[in-house]
Amino acid sequence: MLSCSLKSTSGCISPTPGKNYLLFNKNTSWKMPGAKDFITLAFVQDWTVSYNQGENIGLVPQEADGAGPEGMGMYTLDSWTASR
Repeated sequence: MLSCSLKSTSGCISPTPGKNYLLFNKNTSWKMPGAKDFITLAFVQDWTVSYNQGENIGLVPQEADGAGPEGMGMYTLDSWTASR
C-alpha cells in the first residue's frame, strides 16, 4: 500500500490510470542520455518531500508532461503483511 501526506505542499499525486510511471526506491540509480549525474531517490525527494517513517518510494511519469515537481509523487510503502 502506498500512502502520502496530504499536508505536504508537494509530492502527493494521484497516479493516472493507463499512464506509465518510473518507480524510485533506495536502490534506483537512473541516468538520462547526456546527463552527467544520476537520478536517485534522494534527487526526487529534493524536488518533493521525504518521509521519516517507512520506506520512501518515488513515482515519476515515464513521459515528461512539463509538470515538473508537481508531476512527481513521493510515498511511504507499507506492506499488508507487516500491518497485520
